Amino acid sequence: MAIDVSSLVTDIGFAVGAVGAVGLGCLLVLLAAKASKWVRSALGYSPMEGTAALREAAAANAATAAWDSGYMRRQFDASWSDAEKQAWREGVAAQHEDRRAGR
Repeated sequence: MAIDVSSLVTDIGFAVGAVGAVGLGCLLVLLAAKASKWVRSALGYSPMEGTAALREAAAANAATAAWDSGYMRRQFDASWSDAEKQAWREGVAAQHEDRRAGR
């Protein structure tokens, strides 16, 4: 005498589509994460990869870019006087010089 498992097989058959969709969704999330890491690395935005010298250079470039963006905003701010803008330029130049000298 055999046990009838046909209803169980039918239920599993109905669930195959849902399980496959969940698996495909997980796979797509993993592939998207890997692709974004690859793109960031290819564009040079990933300071965690490469040698220590490359990581330090990336950090210095990021700091310089942050200072430069603040510099550009202040250059076109009408509320700043020419003397204030000149003082800002000198301060930024001193920051860059300190960074180059390793201070």
